[in-house]
Amino acid sequence: MAAGGAALLRQRSCFLFLCGLGVLGLALCGLAQAVVISEFMASNATGWMDEDGERSDWLEVTNLSAQKVSLLGYYLSDDLEDLRQWSFPDVSLPPQSSLTIFASGKDRSLAGRELHASFKLSKTGGVLALVAPDGQSLIHAYEVAYPPQLPDVSYGLD
Repeated sequence: MAAGGAALLRQRSCFLFLCGLGVLGLALCGLAQAVVISEFMASNATGWMDEDGERSDWLEVTNLSAQKVSLLGYYLSDDLEDLRQWSFPDVSLPPQSSLTIFASGKDRSLAGRELHASFKLSKTGGVLALVAPDGQSLIHAYEVAYPPQLPDVSYGLD
């Protein structure tokens, strides 16, 4: 093969490799964006009880994608100044499925057990965020304060 042909082949190979990396990066970003806080209840007066028999606030994280998503290293927070308030254990969400986390302040994160965030939700309104493993990037958030909450009425996506 002539020197010019080898150089052209290397350029094409490099171009295809970089395109592949770009597609992979877009796919990974798409997976992260497919996980949302789909619903939460900040004033649980007569609804669902946790394993301690208490009616703790709760939130639901949903995987909207067609791929299994690991939540290991992701965070939940109700404070934009402290995005690493509570870290998910090694749990995965199958496609099109949800996971409930109690916002009880009990800070329980054992995989396979009932999950409890280290904070409680404010029924007078507030912020709620799902944060990427880098501890800085918001995956999904109700970052303009969600409105005051009514007892036993959840709030979330349509």
